[in-house]
Amino acid sequence: MRWSHLSALLFFILLALSAAHAQDSVSIFFRYQSLSTPAPSRVHFPGQFNNWGPNTNGNIAAGAPSQAEFNSVTGLWEKVIRLPLGTYQYKINENGVVTGWRTDPLNRRFNAADNDNSILTVEPLTLFQVAVFPHASGSQPFNQSFVVRVARPTLSAGIFLARNLSLTSLSASLDNQPIANANTFYNAATGIFSYQPQSNLSDGLHTFRISATASNGATQTDSIQFEVRARPIQIESPSFVTRKDSFHVGGVVTDNRISTVQISVNNASAQVQAVVMGSFDRTVALQNGRNVIRVSASVDNETFVDSVVVTKFVPQVPVAVATVSVSGNSITLSASASTDPQGQALTFLWRDVDGVALGLSGRTDASVTIPKPTRAGDYPFILIARDTDGNADTVRQYFTVRANGEVILPRYETSPDWVRQMRLYLLFPKAASNQNLGILRDLLARGSAPGGLEYIRNMGFNVIWIMPVMKTDNDRIDNGIGIGYNIVDFYSVVSTYGTLQDFKDFVTEAHRLGLKVIVDVTPNHTGRNHPWAVSARTLGRRSPYFTWYQRTIPTSGPGTNTNGLGWGTDAAGFVYYGGFSQALLNFEWSDLDARHAMLDVYKYWLKEFDLDGFRFDIYWGPHRRNGRANFDEFLRRELKRIKGDIYLLAESDGTGIGSETIFADHESGGLRGGADAGYDWKLYGGAIRPFNFTPQAINTLHNELFNNGFYPGPNSYYMRFLENKDEDRIAFLYRTPDTLTAYRRTMAMASVIFTAPGHPLLYTGQEVGAGFPTSATNLGEPDLNVRRRGVVNWNHFGRTLLMPHYQRLAHIRAQFPAFWTQSLQRLIPTNNNNFIYAFTRPFENQNGLTVVNFSDQAQTATLNLRTAGAVLFTGGIQDNATYFLNNLYDNTRREVRGSELSAVTITLAPFGSAIFTLSTTPDAVVIQNPLSAEQDTKTVPQAFVLEQNYPNPFNPTTTIRYQLPQATTVSLKVFDVLGREVATLVNARQAAGQYSVLFSAGNKALSSGVYFYRLQAGNFVETKKMVLIK
Repeated sequence: MRWSHLSALLFFILLALSAAHAQDSVSIFFRYQSLSTPAPSRVHFPGQFNNWGPNTNGNIAAGAPSQAEFNSVTGLWEKVIRLPLGTYQYKINENGVVTGWRTDPLNRRFNAADNDNSILTVEPLTLFQVAVFPHASGSQPFNQSFVVRVARPTLSAGIFLARNLSLTSLSASLDNQPIANANTFYNAATGIFSYQPQSNLSDGLHTFRISATASNGATQTDSIQFEVRARPIQIESPSFVTRKDSFHVGGVVTDNRISTVQISVNNASAQVQAVVMGSFDRTVALQNGRNVIRVSASVDNETFVDSVVVTKFVPQVPVAVATVSVSGNSITLSASASTDPQGQALTFLWRDVDGVALGLSGRTDASVTIPKPTRAGDYPFILIARDTDGNADTVRQYFTVRANGEVILPRYETSPDWVRQMRLYLLFPKAASNQNLGILRDLLARGSAPGGLEYIRNMGFNVIWIMPVMKTDNDRIDNGIGIGYNIVDFYSVVSTYGTLQDFKDFVTEAHRLGLKVIVDVTPNHTGRNHPWAVSARTLGRRSPYFTWYQRTIPTSGPGTNTNGLGWGTDAAGFVYYGGFSQALLNFEWSDLDARHAMLDVYKYWLKEFDLDGFRFDIYWGPHRRNGRANFDEFLRRELKRIKGDIYLLAESDGTGIGSETIFADHESGGLRGGADAGYDWKLYGGAIRPFNFTPQAINTLHNELFNNGFYPGPNSYYMRFLENKDEDRIAFLYRTPDTLTAYRRTMAMASVIFTAPGHPLLYTGQEVGAGFPTSATNLGEPDLNVRRRGVVNWNHFGRTLLMPHYQRLAHIRAQFPAFWTQSLQRLIPTNNNNFIYAFTRPFENQNGLTVVNFSDQAQTATLNLRTAGAVLFTGGIQDNATYFLNNLYDNTRREVRGSELSAVTITLAPFGSAIFTLSTTPDAVVIQNPLSAEQDTKTVPQAFVLEQNYPNPFNPTTTIRYQLPQATTVSLKVFDVLGREVATLVNARQAAGQYSVLFSAGNKALSSGVYFYRLQAGNFVETKKMVLIK
């Protein structure tokens, strides 16, 4: 009897296994209609399921497993592939060549973060490739409607089932009208549903919907939208507003009796245009204003007509221009340079800017004179010019009063004093916040807590550079490669961050706190799925956006320089920088309409949100490709006219041969650059990143920092940084076995950057030592992105040491003008201590002095402050005069006689810094809301603690937290159930504090099961269990 039961049990187990096996794979019928001319000779369906072809450097050999067959009846390329249940990425390839890779136009699911690969999820019931055939254009992955040129197209879908399942229900509808007996149009052998309407569909949009239910109860539903364009003459060029004198109109003819068409503009004499292969194209001249372009043909007493309206832009709005002049103690503001394009008389209204009372509000004269303000600072004001039709233009201009009474007038190349005093905080909201939605609101709510606006103000920064906030291709921001530069809507805020109102509130609050805000924008490119790019790619030269994108790779001139990224060309011939992939298509500022459209974007953000400037991503691209007349000068002149007191930061080399051409200060060939500041990549790449804390490295650092004393002009600034969102964390680069030492090494370099000429930058999380220690130790991605872009743990160990350091550096720079100038002179210690780097910032009667120890031992330096040019005093240094050597870093001072300045001795701790003013007055830095190390020590844990990982169970990542009451050597390791070590997460000496470590099983190829993590800290040892479920 016992054997009988066992036999029965075994039978049912085998039966269950057999049923499970029947459901574990599904045959998928892939289909593809090529729109290429000429048609491809072969087509492949490469994907993860066939080793991507397989391919060699993007090429797929004929006869490869991925090759499809052409069905001459359907006009489709077809292939059946049986796939296990799961999710796969795949693509389509024409002709097996590198340029033949395509995203599946019949599948709206794609991975924007991985070359737009199509995504297929195979389930026991799989609904796939809902489509309409034959289509003329349209691409489902990018949310376009299919376009068909026949009145009775075929509506189709793939419905695929696991072996033991059957279809129990099938329904379909066209324009919400049910398709009768829908199941009769389903071929169970192929899994294809195919239906052709019985009568002609009207031209316009239609919707096809299908729903299927399987015997296991699962239901799948999908729908598509398509546009029928079956009329005999169809203009494809859309209605448009252009500044150009001509317009390219083109379209198709579906009636083969028509061999020519008549094209007229505003009923003027028609021009005859031949129809070639069912198409017509012609460029027509435009009149100012509205142009009705009419295309017609008559055949057998029938007349067919189509038309499109194109408007030639005629300026109507006045151009307000505010100028400033000074005479003695009076300042005159004038609107006399304002013009009206229609020649109408203008009236003017002057207004004060909130918080800056100049007594202008309500004044209406063409020029007004006011007394020169006695307080140093920037003085913005507003001018409104209005014509007799009521059209108005509003601009904001400014002037600056210096401490010595000098008035700085606004010119093309000048910038306000807040730019001179720059302390720049690079805010990556997705790293600053641990939220996935509503991040701007979260940052607003933080106040004085890390990541909040008040916190940034309290840290001593005056400008926030916020990374891109506009809507991206997938409408989200992540902490990997999707950080905001693939923009598809320049007039919306990405959902991850919030709404337009959220951003407006963010800027308003920043301004209330005295902070300026510049936003990251992309003048070099748009996302390939931006509506402009979609139109250009879909309609080709019939799209008015076709010329808005680069289609020719330069062979000579500065445009050939790609900064090592190389060139790429997509299947439609659009050009991009190879290192960025075809997701980002290069924008053409040489096109008149294109550059005005992008200018309108920036004008919108300036006016609607009162921004204080922009950081221009890949500024070097259009600067080199399109030239200063079309890009740099065009952009700066108009933006500065609208709001004069803005800051324009260019992502482009600011130092090095030829880099001066980006600066507004530099003129050559009758042209100027457009930027106030550029990146000092030479300093970062040549000295900071490879710095090895040797005397030779110090010399290299100085040479790059000094840059031979060259500046393109007095208004040109070099943006200087230790890290940013594209580079690795400085704490990781300067890492040592002892964590505290690593942080102190970064502090020494920070003291140099924050007190040298230029604009110092702090990147979100740098102030807590983000990136070290870390379990993400691989140099490349994805670990690199975890370090540089991951969500910041604001309680990271480095906070205690680093936050007060950066706060003090920022406040020192803010309060002492010596650190705002372009002057720097190195001092070589007279006692030949070559581990000390010292320089002065000459400024009359209040000179800056920075002394940094770049060694791991205490060092003493003797400096000769009477070295020629090192310091400035009225009348020179007097031997018997008393001077104050004020150490701003700790607010101590000593009095020294002029005769003693030739041998000033300074002793510094390992990697220590001292920042002085040498003045005729006692000086001290004032910090209203200090972040002190003493305050933070109150949070030091009282005991060793190893916490349970969270989440648990996990897949594929989990966080392990622990606490140390004292400095000790720490080991944190992960083991499997057999006691084999599978990962070392920490192996370093760490100070007292709270720590969190991210463990990723995805990089370890670990199987599901139980694992153990063990913390050993001195004599403390504890082990906990965690469960991985895949």
